[in-house]
Amino acid sequence: MKIEIILNSDIKEKVVKIYTNKIDDEIKSLEKYLQNSSLDKIICYTEKGIKLLSYSSIYRIYSLDKKTIVRTKDEEYTTKTPLQEIEICLPKKFIKISRSEVINLDYVENLDLSFRGTIEVKMKNGDVTYLARRRMKDFKEALGI
Repeated sequence: MKIEIILNSDIKEKVVKIYTNKIDDEIKSLEKYLQNSSLDKIICYTEKGIKLLSYSSIYRIYSLDKKTIVRTKDEEYTTKTPLQEIEICLPKKFIKISRSEVINLDYVENLDLSFRGTIEVKMKNGDVTYLARRRMKDFKEALGI
């Protein structure tokens, strides 16, 4: 894929054009990302209806039993958007800690290193999760250690 950026001071609104010979999953994913990138919210579902959650209120997002779960301080929501697509839009304060989970570093309370070589991550809302060993390097870089 080639990417070309053209600067023009006369342009008032950003325009993205994609030239392709077919619409495949990569193009669909790119389109969805571009449409949603200006939003800082995730569309979630509750028993009462739909709720828009801002990234700043989200503690963690994970996949469980083919569902994507979004956790805030006191609530748990589901979303139809797959975790892989959500990850693309998340700000840098979110980090992937396993294949199926990303967490918001702003809400990490402490790290327990004593659990047989793995790192237990305790969130400020009381949730406990675990850092996969293969994600250790990225996690340390994000924390600056």
